[in-house]
Amino acid sequence: MEKFDENPFLADFYLDPERYAFQTQLFFLL
Repeated sequence: MEKFDENPFLADFYLDPERYAFQTQLFFLL
């Protein structure tokens, strides 16, 4: 189960998805 509340990039992803998509997904993979 992914821990959305622990992802520090998620808020930035919603503001600028093209810029933060990679970081957001990488966090979920690690």
